[in-house]
Amino acid sequence: MVHQYRPNFPHRFNADSSYDSICTLCCSTVAAARIEAQLYQHEHCHKCNPDARTSRISLRIQLTPVLHLWAQLEAIASWVARMRFLWSIKRLLALTFAVFATGLSFPQTARDADVQQLLGLEQVWNQAHENGDADALDKLWADDLEVDVPRMAVMSKADALNFARSGHMKFLHYVTSDLRVRVYGDTAVVSGRLQRTRSMNGKEISDDWRFTKVCVKQAQKWRVVSFHASEAAQSPGS
Repeated sequence: MVHQYRPNFPHRFNADSSYDSICTLCCSTVAAARIEAQLYQHEHCHKCNPDARTSRISLRIQLTPVLHLWAQLEAIASWVARMRFLWSIKRLLALTFAVFATGLSFPQTARDADVQQLLGLEQVWNQAHENGDADALDKLWADDLEVDVPRMAVMSKADALNFARSGHMKFLHYVTSDLRVRVYGDTAVVSGRLQRTRSMNGKEISDDWRFTKVCVKQAQKWRVVSFHASEAAQSPGS
């Protein structure tokens, strides 16, 4: 069975209060009337104008590439609009992060810089002892330094420098580990484990200590004001 497509007849209300019936297939005006119900009889009897219908189909064929191009342009415009929106959101997020970082990160960054500087001074401290470099130690130690370590008298900076320059003791191994750095403004506490081997009077002696250093920032440089060490606790069976 062949089904014939029946046209629709939308009605148009005019400014003079009349109604027009339009054929959707041939785009022609089927009838006009003052009363809308009068249009139905004309619609039932309407036969499409073949020339008008053919012209409409031909126009649609001609416009198809244009419509496709228009659809593509609309898609591109929509994509550009989305990209602009996403770029605006990205810039807003970047600006928000920058403001947040500016407001909150500087104190943390300054503290991190102090921690890294103090950890770096640990390496300078250790190498200065291994190399017997009293001048490097002089720069690390504050003028009111106090040194308190096992089996030795408490020493001032002058005492410690004289002992370092005497050459009576040479360090063969000097390593710190398990470091912990705490910064309180211009004061810091560095603690950890010190394992060292020293040569004194022809004998090698090994030390395993837990130590605490108190440092102060003077003229933007960290210096040690107190160095205290004690024997490290040994594990059972060692």
